[in-house]
Amino acid sequence: MAFRFFRLLVGATIGAVAAWLIGEGVHQLFAPSAEALTASDLVAPVMRIIAGLVVAGLYYWAMWADSRIHRVLENIFSIPELLRKLAFT
Repeated sequence: MAFRFFRLLVGATIGAVAAWLIGEGVHQLFAPSAEALTASDLVAPVMRIIAGLVVAGLYYWAMWADSRIHRVLENIFSIPELLRKLAFT
């Protein structure tokens, strides 16, 4: 139960960051002032979009996919004593 709450809390935070990055990149690409963009001006918005997709992908890999990090986090949250020690530390 604690892992599910943790996963949803982290998901909401990381999802907001990814959405912000992608939204800012798209906004910069399609803003009214974007008509006169040169190739060098496209680098920053495209990198924001890519960074947002990478953040979302890493979140999926760590929290939802059947990966080693997912199993480790699930194990940490399934042992109450270990969870208390990590919280204290």
